[in-house]
Amino acid sequence: MYLPRFLPGKAACGLCMLWVSLSASAVTQIPQPLTINAALNWASEYNPTLRSARLRIQRLGGEAIHADVPVPSNPRLELEAGQRDQPNGSSTDIGIQLSQEFWIAGQGGLREDAATSRLGAARADYDFLAATTTARVRAAFLSVLVAEQAVNTAERVVDTNEQLETYAKKRLNAGAGTRIESNAARLGLQRARAFAAAARDAATNST
Repeated sequence: MYLPRFLPGKAACGLCMLWVSLSASAVTQIPQPLTINAALNWASEYNPTLRSARLRIQRLGGEAIHADVPVPSNPRLELEAGQRDQPNGSSTDIGIQLSQEFWIAGQGGLREDAATSRLGAARADYDFLAATTTARVRAAFLSVLVAEQAVNTAERVVDTNEQLETYAKKRLNAGAGTRIESNAARLGLQRARAFAAAARDAATNST
């Protein structure tokens, strides 16, 4: 499914309403002609909410990896030195201290479980946001498409009624038609034009 060449501008406006915070450079990357698949791919790539959700998954994924360690931190090495006076001179005392923090009472497992849980929740949130975005893009795309088809139909009706009015005038001028017939054709044309104007307004509002 794709939109006609003259329609992408309207479709782009309709889709951009969902992501008004996008930069101008991102908006210009909307593919043309805009198909439903292209619109969905573009939304998945540039929707700021989805991008933020993906970054959150990456961050929590890193935390989950680092949570699966046997100790909470790296070993700590401390070096101390001092002078000591002695009867036959002075000497230097050097002290080296190595310390290591350890998990106690299952803290490591709890920390890993918590990190894994946060990562799972972030992935679930992303899946929900992606599904919601897909539904909104499809609705916006189809709304614009239906509105454009309505405009095309209305314009064809106007063309037909213009031909009927011209034909009715010729019949009236030739003495073969009646004024009632001519007035009916003129009224039909007015109604067709009003219908076309309403369809164009609806198409504009759908964007």
